[in-house]
Amino acid sequence: KIINIDKKKFTVALSTRPREMTTGKNSPIIRKKLDEDYDYEAERNYTPKKVEHKKAPTKGPTRVIPHPLFHQKTYIEAIEYLADKSNGSIVIRPSSKGFGHIGITWKLYNNIYQHIDVVEKDRDGAPVGRRLEVENARYVYSDLDELIVEYVEQKARMVDELTNHMKFKPSEENLKNFLDMSLNVNSKQSSYGFCLDPEIPGGFCLMFKFKQNSNIEIWKGYIKPEGYKLKGELYPTVIEMINGFKKIISQTRSSGSMGHLRR
Repeated sequence: KIINIDKKKFTVALSTRPREMTTGKNSPIIRKKLDEDYDYEAERNYTPKKVEHKKAPTKGPTRVIPHPLFHQKTYIEAIEYLADKSNGSIVIRPSSKGFGHIGITWKLYNNIYQHIDVVEKDRDGAPVGRRLEVENARYVYSDLDELIVEYVEQKARMVDELTNHMKFKPSEENLKNFLDMSLNVNSKQSSYGFCLDPEIPGGFCLMFKFKQNSNIEIWKGYIKPEGYKLKGELYPTVIEMINGFKKIISQTRSSGSMGHLRR
């Protein structure tokens, strides 16, 4: 039984004596209000509400694609998985766009990855559609193996050819420094080179500079399965792309205008 409460000292005096523990049948139990601001009336009238636990939403069926390169990963997890893999490595994964789409993530170069949206047609209950479209049906394939060989692996070969060329530099900054340094060594000869486009996976930048005090010109190009697309022209090899670039420069300089060559 509580005998006394000392609020200042934060102590309570208790007793276990039988005569103090026993309360007569007719003796009223008196509760002393220890907190004048506490709503004791609300406490007496309070009825606990029944809490209904909501069931966690169930996930829809998980897409499984019967292919050795398939992984149950998001595009972020695919990038993490490919980080230490060799260039050209591929992950086939479920698409965030849902059924009717397949996602493919592949590694172009260090820290550069491309995500490909594959649209499935003519599935009719089959594990994978019999018509696979890429780039708004610009490229169409009958199965995943054909798509990988003719689209992804062919683009990977194009990337390898570009990155193994002596004029390739691993970043825009490296390339710009290379152009400036080349003109410092030989100011009479124009300088050019290329790098992969960090903003557009699957793209590349061709940069060139005519004089030490001139601005660096930048042309944007795209790597396709069949070659390098630059200024509306498609070149099957890097050498042909360079020759095409030089031809355009020669024709433009002879006309006396370089305005349309700028970025």
